[in-house]
Amino acid sequence: MLRTDAHRLTPLVPDTAATQALRSLLRARTELLEHRIAVHNQLLPHLLAAFPAAVGLFAELDSPISPRFLTRFPGPGRAAWLSERRLAAWLSSVGYCGRKTPAELMNHLDSAPAGITGPAEHAMTVITE
Repeated sequence: MLRTDAHRLTPLVPDTAATQALRSLLRARTELLEHRIAVHNQLLPHLLAAFPAAVGLFAELDSPISPRFLTRFPGPGRAAWLSERRLAAWLSSVGYCGRKTPAELMNHLDSAPAGITGPAEHAMTVITE
């Protein structure tokens, strides 16, 4: 084939340094996305058992506001302290500019099942943090 059709073939060119770097970045990004999905899949059932009100509170469980909320209010006991006014103040302090109003968020928190309370709540909130 080389003797008769060499004009149709193009020689293989090794990847440039830029191409190798881009492939490395894409591989790292893919691994990070897979890790993020795995963590999300671990956190969701835990929250459904321990703190169901946190699920669906914000648009996405892995949006920037959700981990901040869970850090500040890791369980139903801490979230029970919230009122609409306190929630509005906290949301403005963290720069929340979401689609839901504090009243809608409080309605979601109030209407959700209680989750785990009492002594077991502390153990569950340590996992959430």
